[in-house]
Amino acid sequence: MTDKRTTIKDIARKANVSIATVSNVLNDIDVVKPKTKQRVLAIAEQLNYIPNLRAKQLQSGETKMIGFFCNSISGPYFNPLVESVAKVAEANGYGINILLSNDQNMLRRNILGNLVDGIIGFEDLISNRELQLLKTNRIKAVFIDRMIQDETIGSVTFDSFQKGKELTEYLIQQGHQKIGFILGKVGIYDSNERYKGFLTAMDAAGLSVDSEHIYHGEFELEPAYQCLTDFLKTTPSNKYPTAIIAGNDLSAIGAYKAICDFQLRVPEDISLVSFDGFDLEANERPNLTGIHNPIYEQARLSVEHLIAMIHREKTGEAITIKGHFVEGDTVGQMMKER
Repeated sequence: MTDKRTTIKDIARKANVSIATVSNVLNDIDVVKPKTKQRVLAIAEQLNYIPNLRAKQLQSGETKMIGFFCNSISGPYFNPLVESVAKVAEANGYGINILLSNDQNMLRRNILGNLVDGIIGFEDLISNRELQLLKTNRIKAVFIDRMIQDETIGSVTFDSFQKGKELTEYLIQQGHQKIGFILGKVGIYDSNERYKGFLTAMDAAGLSVDSEHIYHGEFELEPAYQCLTDFLKTTPSNKYPTAIIAGNDLSAIGAYKAICDFQLRVPEDISLVSFDGFDLEANERPNLTGIHNPIYEQARLSVEHLIAMIHREKTGEAITIKGHFVEGDTVGQMMKER
């Protein structure tokens, strides 16, 4: 004989009350006498009652799940971000459904399949077609790398343009004029905005940008290492930039390794700054100068804003979080241009 799952009918029969009474008790609706409520809960525990979450979902129209859609959860940015999103969601009674894929059909099935109550997503994964699906179907979403505001869609982004400008201005104040920049992925909001801030500061200072000093690091360690290695290998030392801005910390780590491989020193030969706020992974390396972005705050605001939209307490907002400058050991002063 197979075991049968306990239902609220079983609890009602044993407690000698109506099914409606058991339902009210289990859903914590305060219309049942305390003594009856206590008896029903005791019997439910005795019978090892497990609520049918699927039935509750159908009844309430909610899954109590948040979708986290991206194509990577590795690296010094994504690891703390995902962990923080999960913690904040759990504290608010939600679980996290992580989708790691570049498959647009799978993405559309998850968006339209009522598997989650709302999503947190990235611009490089959700194209304009998927964005239109979100709007048309009034699916709640928060982007964390695209500034957007719509009735059912919001965003929580860093002030990347301003901080790209400020970081460049800091290098200029230290006497640097030949400044390089390691780009992130093409079309990504943070990469674009940081680079725009760099160009704006250079232009305001009357400094030209050498196209050979612009590197394509893809926000990854190995591409940043390789493109800077190729540059240092084929370029006379008097053509080197005196400082390099890395688009993120993984790019900075790759750049640091390339600089060291050519027996150059940071910051004595080339200064190095970055975004996100992590160190260079080893104690013997210098502390990285750059912009520290509050990743936990981004996670918290993203989850809370999404839940507020799910509960129809708010419409979409474009929220900007300010990073702050951290002075490390990777910038040297230039007394004169070499």
